[in-house]
Amino acid sequence: MRRLMFQRAFSASMQSTTLAQCVHRMALSTPEAVALQAPIENVKFTYAQLSAQVSRLAAALHSLGYRPGDAIASDLPNMHHNLLLQLACCHIGASVATAKDIDNLHTLKQKGVPFKGAVAATTDSFLCTQDAELPLAPVAAVSGEVEGRAVQWLDALLKSTETVPEVVTDPALPAAFFGSATPLSCADVMRLGEDAAGNLKITAADVSCVTVTLMHSFGIATGSTSALMSGATLVLPSAGGIRGCGVPQQRAQVALNAMVETQATLLVGDTHVVKALEQEDAPQQLWLRSGLIKVASGTSFLKGTVSYGGVELMTMGKAE
Repeated sequence: MRRLMFQRAFSASMQSTTLAQCVHRMALSTPEAVALQAPIENVKFTYAQLSAQVSRLAAALHSLGYRPGDAIASDLPNMHHNLLLQLACCHIGASVATAKDIDNLHTLKQKGVPFKGAVAATTDSFLCTQDAELPLAPVAAVSGEVEGRAVQWLDALLKSTETVPEVVTDPALPAAFFGSATPLSCADVMRLGEDAAGNLKITAADVSCVTVTLMHSFGIATGSTSALMSGATLVLPSAGGIRGCGVPQQRAQVALNAMVETQATLLVGDTHVVKALEQEDAPQQLWLRSGLIKVASGTSFLKGTVSYGGVELMTMGKAE
């Protein structure tokens, strides 16, 4: 059965040019396989359910006026909505983009990032203010009041009954602008995912816990895409913000709980999380077989390894 699942997952990923297309094809080939778990949010989606959620959000975003090439500013943390947003943007050919504050947003605009709207974590976000000067009204994940401006609600969009647009499959389109005017293309996302999937030998039987932000190529491409394109289960511990390291000890605590609860076989993280994990009380049992730890900037697999729980984890950084 596992061999059949692997063959179907491999076939689906090989026929795909974008991550959204890959997820939709996985939903056809292995619909009942578990695609996503976010234990803190009590979320567990099969590939069929994940595909359906992405399709509904893609339809809603399209109905609001988003088109291929548009960028959606976002400050969503590592909640499952973050993944849904990035997949839905990919579906319609749009991209996600991050900005530190209102000044950074305007700077990125001036540098050519094609912001059209925003999906914010809360209505208190600077992305929901008039100062953001975005063409479309913002979407917020948490309800609230915004004086003088209408706000769409993310959970409402996920119930959309709008017609689902065709999946955009142009690999050259931007997938993301992570704090920079230089885009991460859809092709880049797939290439980094394929590289990680190959080096880690990920199969449909794996459960991969990604403890770093999804608003970075390491989180969404290397970590998440490698799991989803392999038909594996992606686990989001739902910790940390959109940038930087967050609080390593907090990430370590929720990551460890998630790894135990989901019986994770792979750990994707950084040196901050590994050091923090070593300070936590070791669980009676871990199911880890491998993993990937980012030790420096760069996307090269390095020769050195780090150890956690008696398991050797591969490292990534800049090759000399």
